[in-house]
Amino acid sequence: MSRNRRKSSFCRNCKLELDNFFNYCPECGQENTDKRLPANLLLKDFLHNYLNLDTRFARSILPMLFKPGFLTKAYSDGQRTRYVDPLRFYVVVSVVFFFVLNIAIAPELDKIQTENIGKGLFDYRAAEDSTTQDSSITKLSLGGNNSISFNMTEMSRLMRKHKNLPPDALSDSLNISKDRFWARLLVKQTQKFMRNDASFFIGDTIKNIPTAFTVFIPIMALLLHLLYIRKRFFYVEHLVALINYQTFVFLLFMFFIPLVVFWGAESLIALFCLLMYVYLAFMLRRVYQDSWFWCLLKAFIFLMCYAVFESFLSVLVLLVSYMLF
Repeated sequence: MSRNRRKSSFCRNCKLELDNFFNYCPECGQENTDKRLPANLLLKDFLHNYLNLDTRFARSILPMLFKPGFLTKAYSDGQRTRYVDPLRFYVVVSVVFFFVLNIAIAPELDKIQTENIGKGLFDYRAAEDSTTQDSSITKLSLGGNNSISFNMTEMSRLMRKHKNLPPDALSDSLNISKDRFWARLLVKQTQKFMRNDASFFIGDTIKNIPTAFTVFIPIMALLLHLLYIRKRFFYVEHLVALINYQTFVFLLFMFFIPLVVFWGAESLIALFCLLMYVYLAFMLRRVYQDSWFWCLLKAFIFLMCYAVFESFLSVLVLLVSYMLF
């Protein structure tokens, strides 16, 4: 269906002269229109050039949600122009997912920051003198002589007594030598954390999650490869299956975010895990053409490993974020 265009006598991009019947420039391909810029064109250019959303995205969203494994099978069978390719679909959905997640937790971060203004996440100013209570030792062992430890009670007392004590001076006061880099860094980060920076730490942690998934997905695809090692599939085909599955998980999570607000996370965790399991079993059935017994068993094994490795990765992300925020 054609639409009305306010045409120009020359291309605004390459300056080629154009006749009135040209809808696009024959030289560079830009649309023949005048220089006036309507708001809908700005949005259209953003969606097309940055997210590349077109009819293929609309054609792909329903199969992604309600036909597990369909897009993976279609991609492996060579249908690569009808639907959005897996990596682009994943990028678009992950961008939207983390945007929505940031909006959802923003009130909680503001609440944390507001409640702790003037006293820190831990009320170190209210801590009793270290001489009247047992010393609290914060310790992290890295093996050998690389243990990281300092007296938390003494640190609280020093921060209460010297409100603007620099991190290096605080480490020196705790008798941490300059060659103990990690211990001094831990003191510095703990001092920041205790001075109302908890919300910044949580924000930095969320920013690091997408990077963690670039490690998580290829490793889980390797596990899928091991589960179906007797099948004649290339590793990249397992990777495509995992990318599509993780895209579905993000979409499912976005659907559950408003439900969590009203009913709480505890009552919905079981349902969320059940939907992940059922979707995965159907996906394995369609993609790998295995029996229902093996699909259900392998889906269970995979999700157990998925949960364990995701928990390990979450702890690693928290640790890295804590040391760098």
